[in-house]
Amino acid sequence: MTLTEEPQPAPPKRRSRRKLVVIALFVLSVPSCLIGYPVVRVRVARDRVNTFCESVVVGAPARFSEMEREATDQGLTVMGPFRRHASNPRTAEPGAERGQEWTAHDGWVFSRCFCNVQVDGGIVSGKDATCMD
Repeated sequence: MTLTEEPQPAPPKRRSRRKLVVIALFVLSVPSCLIGYPVVRVRVARDRVNTFCESVVVGAPARFSEMEREATDQGLTVMGPFRRHASNPRTAEPGAERGQEWTAHDGWVFSRCFCNVQVDGGIVSGKDATCMD
């Protein structure tokens, strides 16, 4: 080697390649997890609530303890039973009640799905599944 020749650069070390691969995987995986988890969580919540609501039979006897156990086994949060009042309290007679309502829900942050079960006289009189996105 003479004084005018430039030395050849050494090939990159294997460690620096590994570091680049790890950094690239991190940069790609973090945003996909931050976006993917909420989407999957909301879909799973919607499926759970719809599955539970489909299992409730209108016209069957209302067994709150069994419904609550089934809902909690599916990962739902249970609220109720609550007394339902007439739709317009000003025109209804005093003390006029319309039965009970029971709610199971699941979701993530602001997105919630509900299964509302209406009970009149110990019999399931209605059900509806709603989602707030």
